[in-house]
Amino acid sequence: MSEIKTISLEIVRAGPTHNQLLSPLTRYLALCGDFPATSLSVRHDHRYFMRRLRELEYPKEQKDENEKRRRATLDELGQEISELLGQVPGLAVGLANARQEGGTFTHLQLVMSAAELALLPFELSAIPRACPGGEKSRLVLQNEVPLCMTRQVRSVSRDHAHWPNQPNILFVAAAPPRRPIPLEQHVQALLKNIMPWTQINFAMEEPGTGNLYDKVKKNLTILPNATIYDVVDVCRHNAFTHVHV
Repeated sequence: MSEIKTISLEIVRAGPTHNQLLSPLTRYLALCGDFPATSLSVRHDHRYFMRRLRELEYPKEQKDENEKRRRATLDELGQEISELLGQVPGLAVGLANARQEGGTFTHLQLVMSAAELALLPFELSAIPRACPGGEKSRLVLQNEVPLCMTRQVRSVSRDHAHWPNQPNILFVAAAPPRRPIPLEQHVQALLKNIMPWTQINFAMEEPGTGNLYDKVKKNLTILPNATIYDVVDVCRHNAFTHVHV
């Protein structure tokens, strides 16, 4: 199996990390691979992005027009983030090289020094220009270069964390009123991924049984109808390596 290929995209600006709002007047420097630094900026101000993100919230009353508006907002935000990432030539080259090398997975690591950039939904990005994967898919969903996108804050290095050998996953789930979520599918996917540590043949187990969950409780904790108080309480008494929301 090929090793995971990491593409690091760093977006920085001068000044402190805080006390800034998103603005077309702010210039950022993007560094990716061996390419020279590229200057880029967002198209809209902070208020615009706050308003668009509020449009993605689930209203109390679910209506068809609300769902259509949410989907339209998702597509528009994805296109805007795609245009921002498309200004970085090193990203397209890095993804093209990853496809040619035929690695099993690509890790796209976003490193940012500006706190206001945390507001941008990079994970919604459509595929930037010149990047492999087609035109209508999202960057994290296309199949030509399977990738996982993570975020990192550029800061002073701390002591490295020592990860335990055994995963301990907290699965937090909650559904809006009259909006069912694929809870069981997520549970089955998590069970499949922790199988190497549990040494349980899930194909021989009856899904949804308490007996199965008892066998994996050291590696998986499930909060099916979680409130913020439930999350605080379970985290107070357990040390989790991963949280899946």
